[in-house]
Amino acid sequence: MDSTKTEKEKGLGPGSHYSVEIQGVNWPPLVSKESLKAIKNFDVRDDDVWIASYPKAGTHWVAEICHLILNNGDLEKVDRQQEPLPLEFEAMATVGELAKFGGTERLPRYQEAPGWKSPRVIVTHVPRSFLPDQLLKEKKGKIITPVRNLKDTMVSYYHFYKGMMAHKLKDLTFAESLEVNCFGDKINYSSWFDHVLEYWEHRHDYGNLVLKYEDMKRDTRGAVIQIADHLGHPLSDEVIDKITGLVSMEKMKTRYHVAGEPREFKDDGTAVKSGAPNLMRKGIVGDWKSAFTVAQNERVDELYREKMKDTDLEFDFGL
Repeated sequence: MDSTKTEKEKGLGPGSHYSVEIQGVNWPPLVSKESLKAIKNFDVRDDDVWIASYPKAGTHWVAEICHLILNNGDLEKVDRQQEPLPLEFEAMATVGELAKFGGTERLPRYQEAPGWKSPRVIVTHVPRSFLPDQLLKEKKGKIITPVRNLKDTMVSYYHFYKGMMAHKLKDLTFAESLEVNCFGDKINYSSWFDHVLEYWEHRHDYGNLVLKYEDMKRDTRGAVIQIADHLGHPLSDEVIDKITGLVSMEKMKTRYHVAGEPREFKDDGTAVKSGAPNLMRKGIVGDWKSAFTVAQNERVDELYREKMKDTDLEFDFGL
């Protein structure tokens, strides 16, 4: 990409400081060769729960459900040290103004996680082939992968990054974001199609569970039961109902950062709420209709038919 282009013209794509290529895949700048190597060789525990998904697919929603299941619905017992930042991220204070998101300087996630108490809930967005060998080959731990329809993912991704980097991307349009993150040839974390289909193809492997975001929205209580069963942690009806209430979008927004709200910090510099400053927005099915033009929708549909023709994975687009 022409280095003389403006930040707006670079957008979120290759050639800008928002993307770095490692091992043939493009990544956000918080990812490094060291972090990817550390993940591949990570010491997985038998009771680990890995939430591995494409960004903006309900990752933190599922992580919160898992935390609550493992603590029998007791919100006070959830270990917030296991803040749902992706394991592949280096120290938040190493990339300029992104340091503000962590409040205080901290170790890389892959260095913090070995000190967490079991059972650990670990979040990552890496393609499946980048997961630890112990997780893929030695039947250690469990993997849960939420998947979300392409169009809502693209809209959520756009709002997340534009909000998170408002000082750099204030003029970024949805059309520009869609061009990079849907049609580009160097998409962070790989394309939605490659990423989602790789996890889907292994959904029947030992320890793997793939959940559709749209199904979870339609029947959250059923999803809580399904996840609890997958983790081998059955719950009473009372606890299931309690967890279902605690993971509604309204309740989640009381614990996680909401798009557009000001950041709040305690006296010690730690954030009042968990996650990046633009983590929660609408969380609804079919929100893409508020952003896509007719032409964009037709173009995405054409690409979707081409890429998905050989799979049995189907999504609810909220039509």
